Amino acid sequence: MDFVKDLQKRLARIGLGRKGRGDLLTSEQHTVLDAVDALIHGRITVHTEEVINTRTGAIYYHEVLCRLQDAEGNPLNTFQTLMRLQSWGFYREVSGILVGQACAYGLKSQQPIGINIGPQIIQSTNGRRVFAGLLDTWIEAGLKPKNIALEIVESAPFELTPARHAWLQELRSKGIRIGLDDFGEGYHTMYHLRDLPLDFIKLDGHIVHNVLAGKGPAWVAEALEICKERGITVIAEHPHTPAEAVSLQGLGIDYVQSRNLKAADFTHP
Repeated sequence: MDFVKDLQKRLARIGLGRKGRGDLLTSEQHTVLDAVDALIHGRITVHTEEVINTRTGAIYYHEVLCRLQDAEGNPLNTFQTLMRLQSWGFYREVSGILVGQACAYGLKSQQPIGINIGPQIIQSTNGRRVFAGLLDTWIEAGLKPKNIALEIVESAPFELTPARHAWLQELRSKGIRIGLDDFGEGYHTMYHLRDLPLDFIKLDGHIVHNVLAGKGPAWVAEALEICKERGITVIAEHPHTPAEAVSLQGLGIDYVQSRNLKAADFTHP
């Protein structure tokens, strides 16, 4: 599976990168073209954020964050550009390239990694087949399934059909962990929380900040209870300080992820 060549072919078919068209492109088309060019030429840098157990300082996994650069080395707005690429239908090729980057990092570091997966992949029969094949390729190369955590992102709603449920369950049977990212901020529902085969959820940072301020929405208590009943790990996104992170333990939230925090903040001598 050569996702770079597939992306080049898609670009050629729609004629977006044709020479001499630069002055005719809209701002959105320029954004898409810059992102595609970065992906094709490998202008991708890998960063990670730790998901930490606040009781022990142990690392649950490292979320792999891929960032793109333009031809001059300037950072692109990765979230905006990836959302544009998905809206243009490039999600299969883009996911393949970025998942490959994440898996390469996981194999080299031998650390547990978190990988984002869009619902578009889950909804497509071919997308599920290709994605599973990509993971199998990396597993055969030495990446341990128990070191892979898939975060289903909030970019679009999706219906849980028997085939999709079975696919996610098959991944879990290999040892791969499945979770919901940014829970509470968009399309994820209590239905998904009750019925998806899940190992964890990541409570969205805005919700976490409201909870810390005593203004959490009423459904949070219900969601935490469902997670407790089902044995689903809850991860709080983006608390600002170790004290805020530790205060969440009283709600049964023992894991956090924040660029402001590190495992050493919770390691006791």
